[in-house]
Amino acid sequence: MKNFKNKNIIITGGSSGIGFALATQFAQFGSNLFLISRRLSLLETAKSQLLMQFGASLKIEIYAVDVQNEVAIQQTIENIGNQHGGIDLLINNAGIASQVRFDTICYKDLKNMMNINYYGAVYTTKSAWRFLHQSKGHVAFVSSVAGYTGVYGYTYYTPTKFALTGLVETLRMEAKDFGIGVTIIYPPDTDTPMLHKEHENAIPETLALAAGAHILDADFVAQKLIKGIQANQFEVYCNFQSKLIRWLRGISPQLYFYMLDQIIVTDRKKRGVLLYPV
Repeated sequence: MKNFKNKNIIITGGSSGIGFALATQFAQFGSNLFLISRRLSLLETAKSQLLMQFGASLKIEIYAVDVQNEVAIQQTIENIGNQHGGIDLLINNAGIASQVRFDTICYKDLKNMMNINYYGAVYTTKSAWRFLHQSKGHVAFVSSVAGYTGVYGYTYYTPTKFALTGLVETLRMEAKDFGIGVTIIYPPDTDTPMLHKEHENAIPETLALAAGAHILDADFVAQKLIKGIQANQFEVYCNFQSKLIRWLRGISPQLYFYMLDQIIVTDRKKRGVLLYPV
């Protein structure tokens, strides 16, 4: 997909962070925007900001829907497709994250994160599939570096992103039969409200692993994804470090895991903690 002007674009999690950054950049292309998020207040704020920046001619609609609600998201997607002449691009960006060790997990919270991060993308994509087939459109997924490597403290989050990676790798092949393009982006830590919330209850080992990483700007990540969609690129990496992690994890997992373990050991020694207390 090269041209986004007058194209119908749905963005889940479109009220803040990477989703709002995507909406802002697509507005510059003259796209028709359909933003989905759980909280109406944030959606209304996002809409007001976009209309203020781009004027009343911007076509934008907002929908306060939780993507894990299978019936509600299906109805919403079908209404958009039927009432507005189809769907050209769907971006699955909605997601939540938290840091927790395995021995303290709550099954309810674990299921909630899987329902939003994974099943939410499944429900939304399945609902949009026939419209994307008709338009020969594109579907994109916002994953994470945690979508291809386990990270200490992301007991909830990482499995949801691994599942998303498996889904998208499968869709890449099946979508060819329908003329649908598929793209997945793997951002590292990005300056978003979700990251700030994570850090409120951060685990020291998790912070140590991320200490050497540069936090990216949401606009930069959005630009990377848009360029990937335009080039019909399947996998999008945001920086060299993300590519290196994927490469090293695949070619020499023993070395890769040793390096991670040494970071944790060094951090614990600095803090005077050699083992996690049990």
